[in-house]
Amino acid sequence: MAKAVRMSDIAERLHVSIVTVSKALAGKDGVSEELRQEILQLAEEMGYKNKKAKPVAAAKTYTLGIVTSYRYIEKGQSFYWSLYERILFYLAQT
Repeated sequence: MAKAVRMSDIAERLHVSIVTVSKALAGKDGVSEELRQEILQLAEEMGYKNKKAKPVAAAKTYTLGIVTSYRYIEKGQSFYWSLYERILFYLAQT
């Protein structure tokens, strides 16, 4: 069974710190674009797998709540019902 590649292995090969490798792999500031690309390329070549990587969600989701008194909601006649329908229509389009 092949040994897992660690950030320290990448850092050692490029003579940089583990923190630099970590920042480059996470896309954080503090690493030049040239060095970041070099680290990413070496990580791929060495078969580095990020064990802590979270699955990427397909899209962000949000919850929207509309709070109003029931007496202001009259289907088809109320300002708030109209607002509710417009919001639903807009959200369905995005």
